[in-house]
Amino acid sequence: SSGTVENELLDDYEEGTFSPTITAAAYNPTVTYSSQSGRYTKIGNLVYITVDLRWTGRTGGGGNARLSNLPFTSRSSQPYTGGVVFEKWRLTSHTDEAVISLEVGSNYTYGTFLSTVHDSSDASSGLTIGNFQNDSGYVMISFHYFTD
Repeated sequence: SSGTVENELLDDYEEGTFSPTITAAAYNPTVTYSSQSGRYTKIGNLVYITVDLRWTGRTGGGGNARLSNLPFTSRSSQPYTGGVVFEKWRLTSHTDEAVISLEVGSNYTYGTFLSTVHDSSDASSGLTIGNFQNDSGYVMISFHYFTD
């Protein structure tokens, strides 16, 4: 239901699928996908996401990399949230040394990929679309975020 009483918010339960995409902040790349699997569970205003995204080629694009086409727009006020990529291949040149996370900000239908590289003097930075190899690769991630 779309009840207005606070205890009715938990009655708002939905499951579904969506097709995630890789985009970028400055201009979008051309990506050829072999799999775009996204699943969600929405309970009240909390959305749980699981993604298995596989590509066979990527060209172009500019700026920070994004996971786009999320099924719901994120909340307009805090808390914002995100997740940690739990498996990746050809996502960065630091395949064994990078921790990749996803940040979902205010009023977005995408999350921005972030990277912490252990051998860099810059401890944390946005992961650019250029880090996504032009060859085939994949990313699997689970995360949650809030919607209004």
